[in-house]
Amino acid sequence: MNKKDKKRIIESVVEQHKEVESLYDDMEKILGIIPEGRFSTTMFCLFDKHLDFAAELLGDEEEWLAWYIWDNNCGADKGLVKVNGKEKRIKNIDDLISIMPEKD
Repeated sequence: MNKKDKKRIIESVVEQHKEVESLYDDMEKILGIIPEGRFSTTMFCLFDKHLDFAAELLGDEEEWLAWYIWDNNCGADKGLVKVNGKEKRIKNIDDLISIMPEKD
């Protein structure tokens, strides 16, 4: 898979993540509480399935995409990772792609 296709897949996951987070935040504003229960569980479950499918397409066995979304806040946190003994900050999708192994 070429870099352009990888980027397109990752961008779709990031966009969906931002939509889910925005909807969740809007629900909190409207309800005045953090929304829990069936709706939010289903919403995040569907997103996780999208994330899992994208990771499978990318051959992301090391779960870099999930780390990028959840732990690195889609690059906003500029997380530091160590790959092959070298440290690298992951600030954007291109940085993420650079550390992901090629899919066989």
